[in-house]
Amino acid sequence: MTPITLSSGITIPCGTHICMPPGGMAMDPSFYASPELFLPSRFHNPPPDTPKGNLDFVGTESGNIHWGSGRLIYPGRWYASAMMKVFVALVVNQYDVMFPEGQIERSPNVYMDILVEPNPKQVVLLKRRQESMVKVERGISGLRFNSYCETRF
Repeated sequence: MTPITLSSGITIPCGTHICMPPGGMAMDPSFYASPELFLPSRFHNPPPDTPKGNLDFVGTESGNIHWGSGRLIYPGRWYASAMMKVFVALVVNQYDVMFPEGQIERSPNVYMDILVEPNPKQVVLLKRRQESMVKVERGISGLRFNSYCETRF
C-alpha cells in the first residue's frame, strides 16, 4: 500500500480510517427541510419539487450515505429493504408484541452523541396468535410453537 495524495496536496497515510458523518448529513438543512423535526411522512410524501427517486429508502441521495455511494454502494440494499418489510409484516400480522408483566412504558432511548437508539436491554415478548399457528402448521407438518418467545432488541 502507498499513501494517497489528493489534488489539494493533502496526503492520506496508509492505514488511515476515513468515514463520513451520516448523522450530521441527515441533520443538514441543505439536504432535508426542517431536519430537526420528526416528520414521519418525510420520505413517504416528499415535497412536489423533489426529483423522482431522490428520497427512496434504498436511494443514493446526497444526504443519505448509509448504503454507501458510487461504485462501492451496497448491492444488496434492495434485498435488505424487501426483507425488512417482510419481517415487519410477519411480526405485525402473526404476533402479539408486549412488554414483560408489570412494565407499561417503553424503556428510555440510549443516546450516543447525535445517535438515538432503542434501549438494547429492553425485553420484548412475542406471542404467536392462534390463527397464525394454524396457517404455519398446514405448511410445515408437525411444527409447534411455545406460547411465548422472549427476545431482546
